[in-house]
Amino acid sequence: MNPEITIIILNWNGWEDTIECLESLYQINYHNYEVIVVDNDSKDDSIEEIKKFCSNSNNTLKSERNIDIKMFEYEEKDFHHVNPYLESEKTIRNLILLKNSKNYGYAKGNNIGIRFALRVFNPDFILLLNNDTIADENFLNELTKAAENQERVGIYSPKLLNAYDHKIIDSTGHIISWGRIIDRGHGKIDKHQFDKKINIMGAKGAGAFYKREMLESIGLLRESYITSYEDAELSWRASKNSWKAVYVPKSIIYHKGWRSIKKDNSKWFYFWGLSLKNTTSTVKEYGTFYQKTIFSVFLIYFMIGSFLLRITRIRNSGVNYAHLLKELYK
Repeated sequence: MNPEITIIILNWNGWEDTIECLESLYQINYHNYEVIVVDNDSKDDSIEEIKKFCSNSNNTLKSERNIDIKMFEYEEKDFHHVNPYLESEKTIRNLILLKNSKNYGYAKGNNIGIRFALRVFNPDFILLLNNDTIADENFLNELTKAAENQERVGIYSPKLLNAYDHKIIDSTGHIISWGRIIDRGHGKIDKHQFDKKINIMGAKGAGAFYKREMLESIGLLRESYITSYEDAELSWRASKNSWKAVYVPKSIIYHKGWRSIKKDNSKWFYFWGLSLKNTTSTVKEYGTFYQKTIFSVFLIYFMIGSFLLRITRIRNSGVNYAHLLKELYK
């Protein structure tokens, strides 16, 4: 099995991470893939630095792997009527650079890349990859092996490890806990306790492998969520539509985490509040009465803890806990 894969990376003022991610991708042991970088109207030197990376004179892969990278660059007004001519030789890799006219956030930014990929490449799978990730050379081989002869599996999750300490788990897939979706194993020491291939709820968006047919059937990331919990909502929506998800422990990706938010600490509380609101909206839409009740307990516990320990966080996040609890049962 050698399915066609399109990898989508969203960049926003983060060319250093993006280039490190690309360097890892162009050295993997799988070859039937294309890469799309969607730039969310970066104001730093991202575009020029990515171009520089692709040029022969600055391409470190040229000497190490004898690989040339050919870049195709498009403005937003041209996204819907372009069809790039791609090189197919093993020594040439392609990079599609889509330049958005504004920062659309995580969901819409990735959806732009997904729609372009579905129209131009019609791949078997879409891989969403955060720009602050580093790929193991065998990660795609393991994902494609796991996907063989799996008709109703729409989502595959690799094992995400902390890029700064490979003994710490970032995510081993989405599961339901306290009535809402969380990342299984997050923050725990990797003692190989999550090394069995199992069914899960979905995959963290930092490294999520989606089947094309599933996306065409249930739709893409929910753009109203902008930048938090979009991956979890998609996982739950897929499950509600009878699509399964599988965790693939031998597929490894290293994730730095929270890089875009760290660039603007003033918005940390805003993102925290937005995440809680989006979580509530998702539980309300897909959760059972029992899950809503358990999540309500979580909200009340969180509210009391926040008041006692971090009253500043409540003021800055704009979270209205009473409103969230009412929303659950409307």
